[in-house]
Amino acid sequence: NGCRGHCTLIHKGTLHHNRQSTLLGATASSINDADDNEDTNAGKSPASKRPPWALPWMPTWLITLRPRTQFVVGLCLYVFHLRILTQHHVAFPFQLIPNEEGWFQSIGLDSLAGMLSFGGLLWLRKASVAHAKSSGDGTAVAVPPIWSDPTESEAPWRLRSKEKKKKKKK
Repeated sequence: NGCRGHCTLIHKGTLHHNRQSTLLGATASSINDADDNEDTNAGKSPASKRPPWALPWMPTWLITLRPRTQFVVGLCLYVFHLRILTQHHVAFPFQLIPNEEGWFQSIGLDSLAGMLSFGGLLWLRKASVAHAKSSGDGTAVAVPPIWSDPTESEAPWRLRSKEKKKKKKK
């Protein structure tokens, strides 16, 4: 489209010319991806703009939230955790391990939420791996490995290799 490097992709898919900065959409990870998304998604439904790693049952509106909205949701959940979950507990009918200090008589709601979150993460990893294998088109796994180091293709971040770091220092 003749815009490489001097266009801006706006949230609704319009392009503004003669600007140096580039605003990327929620599913674009680089300037070229933004331009590719504009070219390939022109005239398609919003469901076609889903990232390839997204599992079929995930709502599109949820996986394409803007970072600002993600931050606000995360902050609200953090306040809920601090104000509600850490202040309440579920009492056991008896002390699990008899002791004189009063330990093991209850479990906090924040601990239960953490256990449920970790179980959900394990399940999401398993579903993500199965989705990547079944799609067969090189789809990335959405959740990195939990029990081992991720491979370079599975990592949600991109770090420079040690050779590149050494070359830069010289």
